Amino acid sequence: MILVLGPAALAGASLAATLPVLSGALYAMGNIATREWCADERAEVLLAGFFLMLGLLGIIGLGVLALSPLPVPHGAAGFVQRGATWPTVDFLGWTFLQAAGSLLGVGMMIRAYQIAEASRVSVFEYMILPASAFWGWAIWSETLAPMAVFGMALIALAGVLIGRQSPTASRQWRRHSET
Repeated sequence: MILVLGPAALAGASLAATLPVLSGALYAMGNIATREWCADERAEVLLAGFFLMLGLLGIIGLGVLALSPLPVPHGAAGFVQRGATWPTVDFLGWTFLQAAGSLLGVGMMIRAYQIAEASRVSVFEYMILPASAFWGWAIWSETLAPMAVFGMALIALAGVLIGRQSPTASRQWRRHSET
């Protein structure tokens, strides 16, 4: 994580700096809980619940920013602190494209976590790293520093190592997929 974000991520580290790590841990627990507690639930129901809560929390966040506005840096640097604004046509187009892709992708990941072990499915989530790098380059001409590429490679390698299965796990997977 430090290699991808850069050493500046640790400079003046605060509670806010630990939130992405905490978020990742909670996300992992949610994926395991999906398999353990929601295996028999319809994926569409879980997907609807996920996006409804995402929308509700977004509305709450906009309400908080409307009641207590923060000083906002200009441009993209202040997008998290900026309250509601009128969207442009380009913004709506990209948002619709992203929303359609997210709906499909998150729905498939929910279903995957329901039918397979979280350690096996999570390996495929590491595709977000090269995909994010590609879209950052395609849309905004962003390039990655060599250290960030190295960090992404280490994260992907860790995912592959975690996802390696024992012969017992392989037999359980085949047995489950046959039913």
